Amino acid sequence: MHKRRQNSRLYLICGLVGMVGCISGLLTDFIGIVAVDGYNPIAQTISALAITEKAWIQDTGLNLFAASCAACAVGLFSMNLGDWKWKAGVSLLLLLAVDILLVR
Repeated sequence: MHKRRQNSRLYLICGLVGMVGCISGLLTDFIGIVAVDGYNPIAQTISALAITEKAWIQDTGLNLFAASCAACAVGLFSMNLGDWKWKAGVSLLLLLAVDILLVR
């Protein structure tokens, strides 16, 4: 019973971190659109935001999104719902988080 409650808490925390990270990524995109003069989200990519003096806004959003990917990977790995294919998919999700942190 105790282990089940502990797993439920882990799932809840990982899920909440995952949702907050995704929402914060979108929110920082919108903040960057408003904060940077002359930025057009239709004609330009978010990389155009990263070369301004307000690049920290975009960096923060990407860091939080990477944390959400890592949290989802931890939660999914602890569920252990499958064989090697499941673990490979979860590992790729974790590698995506690392990739986002390195590329930003």
